Amino acid sequence: VFAYRLLNPDRLRSQYTEETLSLASDMLEDMRGGLTPESAEAICRHLLPETHASTIAVTDESRVLACVGDMAEDFPSGSAIHTPATHYVIEHGIIQSFTQAVEVRAENGRARLIPAGIVAPLKVSDHTVGALKFYFRSPHAVNRTQYALVSGFADLISTQLAIHELELQEELTARAEVRALQAQINPHFLYNTLDSIAWMCEQGRNAEAVEMVNALARLFRISISRGHELIPIRSELQHAESYLQIQSHRYKNQFSYSFDVQEECLDYLCNKITLQPIIENAIYHGINGLVD
Repeated sequence: VFAYRLLNPDRLRSQYTEETLSLASDMLEDMRGGLTPESAEAICRHLLPETHASTIAVTDESRVLACVGDMAEDFPSGSAIHTPATHYVIEHGIIQSFTQAVEVRAENGRARLIPAGIVAPLKVSDHTVGALKFYFRSPHAVNRTQYALVSGFADLISTQLAIHELELQEELTARAEVRALQAQINPHFLYNTLDSIAWMCEQGRNAEAVEMVNALARLFRISISRGHELIPIRSELQHAESYLQIQSHRYKNQFSYSFDVQEECLDYLCNKITLQPIIENAIYHGINGLVD
């Protein structure tokens, strides 16, 4: 197995990326109708075989929507949220992990020990609407790779929820926002980014993989922008910086960049996603123009 991995790294990386893209595609398809018990269960069943988790659950702001795995009978759909970590995540909108066992009272009344877990918020327009929860049989299973996976999948679900929310609105600005968001999620760009993340994980460069996942999440969040076509220059620069961080990793630091912006300009408004096409063209033509 080691020799195969050593001699065929590109094939393994390609296979891993294709599986990740297929999983992401299935999840997006599941979420087209919004966050429901049915869509939540489909997501959990897609994710469980692909992770080290023993149980995966999805909640809304107060109830369990679906739970699949070892604890499915303890926390069925419709049951109340029991874990302190989940309450904290929903209240504060911040991902949490725990590696010390937590004892909670299950829906059937019996005490249940959860050895370790990672809980990530599901957000729409900066409002936490639920949580994605991974529970593990051992604290040793909670590592940076699993943390990045939970965070990345939660952001992907949040992006699809934002799209669904926008599609429910009939205002012209909302429809324009959906088109802008869908245009932003360029399949080729997303494929290359996921491929880079998969390669970093295989190489043990987990910290860099986490940075790329976070940059991708910021890119999508700013693209949504609560339905506004005009955003502060400060936010537009954050969007551009996230894009540059991703491309810098992908192109193995073949270029450098810096921002020189007057502080008093940062709160002025501009059309969103103004800088990315310019930066994209500069990188493409600049890198292609290099001579080895």
